[in-house]
Amino acid sequence: MGGTRFSEKVGFGHRNAETGGRVDPAQAEAFTPAVELDEDLQIVDGSANLYRDLGEPWADLKYAKTELAIEIVKILDAENLSTRQAEARTGVSHSEFSRIRRPSLRRFTIDRLMIILDKLGYDVDVSVEVRKRPG
Repeated sequence: MGGTRFSEKVGFGHRNAETGGRVDPAQAEAFTPAVELDEDLQIVDGSANLYRDLGEPWADLKYAKTELAIEIVKILDAENLSTRQAEARTGVSHSEFSRIRRPSLRRFTIDRLMIILDKLGYDVDVSVEVRKRPG
């Protein structure tokens, strides 16, 4: 699946090569838009799994890990826990919580993220739906 391609035209908000600064808003009308949309542009509903929509390998695995990481971050935020406080509470290194916040999830497995949620005092209910891919 190819990436999105935009017009090469310079538009308002781009840096001025001569001054290194932003374009003066008063001069904005002199510029063409940064993105020109085709008239036959179609809006398509996504699957709710961005990784799948982008054609990423292992999309469902990445999505599940992301959802678990989001829940961990929500808990840390709701309970005002720093990464050091979360480490003291769970025994999981503060650097691991930093990776989850970033998010840098390559080093995490789904079961490890679920264990972290358990150590934070939360249960995880899992629902799985399996269906054949279209085509």
